[in-house]
Amino acid sequence: MTLDYRSDAALTESKMRVADLAYSFMQYKTQLATEEYTKAVFLYGQDIAPKEKCSVAVTHQVQNSWMYEYKTLARRDWLNLMRNVPFLASQVVQSLATALIVGFMFFYLKHDSASIQNRLGVLYIVALNATFPIVMPALYAFFDERDIMLRERSAAVYRVTPFYISKATTFMPVALTSSAVFICGVYFISHLTFSAGKFFATLGVLSCLNIVSISFMLMIGSAVRTMDVAFVIAPGIITIELLFGGLLANPKTIPVAIKWIHWINPVYYAYAAFVLNEFSDLQFTCSPGAVCYLDGMQVIEAYGMGRFTIGQDIAMLLAIAAAFYLVGYVLLRWRAKPKFTWI
Repeated sequence: MTLDYRSDAALTESKMRVADLAYSFMQYKTQLATEEYTKAVFLYGQDIAPKEKCSVAVTHQVQNSWMYEYKTLARRDWLNLMRNVPFLASQVVQSLATALIVGFMFFYLKHDSASIQNRLGVLYIVALNATFPIVMPALYAFFDERDIMLRERSAAVYRVTPFYISKATTFMPVALTSSAVFICGVYFISHLTFSAGKFFATLGVLSCLNIVSISFMLMIGSAVRTMDVAFVIAPGIITIELLFGGLLANPKTIPVAIKWIHWINPVYYAYAAFVLNEFSDLQFTCSPGAVCYLDGMQVIEAYGMGRFTIGQDIAMLLAIAAAFYLVGYVLLRWRAKPKFTWI
């Protein structure tokens, strides 16, 4: 029997149950001892001297291997996920509906000056779709599982590390699948550059941004104790990331005092990689007498997206994801731990 640490009310209730159980056991033990003593006196006609207490050395030994715990937790997570049909259906429907709306909104982009703004817009929406739609549903599901983990961990059922990694590996395929459905619809309906290399590069960058979003979700879910606080903090941080993403404000004009936000912003690196991949080889037609961009490199330079290569942008995304995962693990282990344990 373990104490329920999910909330103060649950902890108080479980303590009362333990106290009642202990009191009942003491009554039973006292009654049993009295009956045994009376029986001994009746049989032998004398008191029975108590036996000397024996000291038993108790050693703690981990029974299960790390891999066994991970496999068990991952299997349980997958079963719970497969049973959560509304969650899976909502992810698929949301991806399809958004892909159709966005795709037909930017239907069959041309190579004139007006298409430049539309291409920048659709690429920004692709980056945006890997933030809110990925983080918020997964954050809600993670909180339910985290409360169960706290109770099971207080009974030393498994380590924190297998639980944390199993959550990351369970949420990841769902996020990658929904984003793949979305980008396939948007990419071909809006008629972005029809090139296998550019398409898979876009898909790869989007997958890296999904990894960052899942790691961000785990970090926020591990940092705070209540879902209400998490649903205030997470949207606020994501909104700031979108503001500094590269479309709403030119990176070249950001004041020095807050420019550091721009350099640790995963949305910027993903959006910059999208723009580099899409505009690097494009040529645009310009009306006679009009002032416009003649090729994609001019657009990249004007919007400040050419500071890094696509490979460097991907490396920065993975580095940010690794930092989020590490911080999330430390927070889960120390801040969301049971009150009676050190680690």
